[in-house]
Amino acid sequence: MRTLVIALALLTLALPVPAAAQDEGPGRLARLLQDGLSGAGRDVRIEGFEGALSSSATIERLTIADARGVWFTAEGVALGADG
Repeated sequence: MRTLVIALALLTLALPVPAAAQDEGPGRLARLLQDGLSGAGRDVRIEGFEGALSSSATIERLTIADARGVWFTAEGVALGADG
C-alpha cells in the first residue's frame, strides 16, 4: 500500500503542468491532476488540494475508484521535499 502511495506521488510530480495552470488556483490544478491520473476503469478524486507542485502541496483526501467502488483512500497527503 505504501508503495502505491509513493508511486502515485511520483507520477503526480512527473505530470507536465503548464505554468499558467499554477496561476489559476488549486481548483484548476487539482482537476489537471485528476484527469492525468484517471484512466480507463480508474477514477481519481482529489479534495482539498493546496500549494504548488513546484514546491510543496497538500491533499486533504485522495481516492481511487473503479467499477466496484473506491478501493484506495489517503487523507492528509503531503507532496514535496522536506527542507
